[in-house]
Amino acid sequence: MDFKHALHTSGLGVAVGIRQRQSGWQAVFEAAFSPIFLRGLTDILFAMFASSIAVYWFERKHYQYSHVFSGPLCDR
Repeated sequence: MDFKHALHTSGLGVAVGIRQRQSGWQAVFEAAFSPIFLRGLTDILFAMFASSIAVYWFERKHYQYSHVFSGPLCDR
């Protein structure tokens, strides 16, 4: 069986302007460290941190140490 043959095509394409054609790794590094991408990554990490703090704040009294010393190794 030949695994190189695609069974379907999605029609997805990426348009790149003439001025933006660079070597492969240079384009990857410039895209990964662009200010827009870093700002989006920072926003996502902040939202994850804030939501985890909120969940801890609301659930801390309900689950106070109930899961720390439980499990098959601690029942001996």
